Amino acid sequence: MTPTPIEKEFDCLAFKREAQLKIYEKIKDMTAAEQATYFQQAVESGPFAELWKSFRQSTKVTSHS
Repeated sequence: MTPTPIEKEFDCLAFKREAQLKIYEKIKDMTAAEQATYFQQAVESGPFAELWKSFRQSTKVTSHS
């Protein structure tokens, strides 16, 4: 008995791989420091930027001088 193939409207793994390939193409010739800057800027300007900023503010370590 063979399983019936399922018609997919959206292939999550294909979407993920395509996104990763696009990022790889952008960063493949960058140094580690340049890559870190690229990802930091992406986080700060992406769709979850406000959430990330609020998280960083809530977990910021304060000095007790």
